Amino acid sequence: MGKKDLSLKTYLADPARYADVYNGSVFRGMQVLDASQLEEAATVAAKADGGVSLETTCKLYKNS
Repeated sequence: MGKKDLSLKTYLADPARYADVYNGSVFRGMQVLDASQLEEAATVAAKADGGVSLETTCKLYKNS
């Protein structure tokens, strides 16, 4: 987890990009996810030293 990981997380932090990548890879280009319906979700990542860090690397779909 170095520069590549940080670059990808930074790129996918934008809801429009996240929705575009997800729609393209999971739904074969069909526009299923709408960027305006996404919100950040905290994920927990365990560190090698036993600590815990919080990262926002995924999105939740708001079902209104």
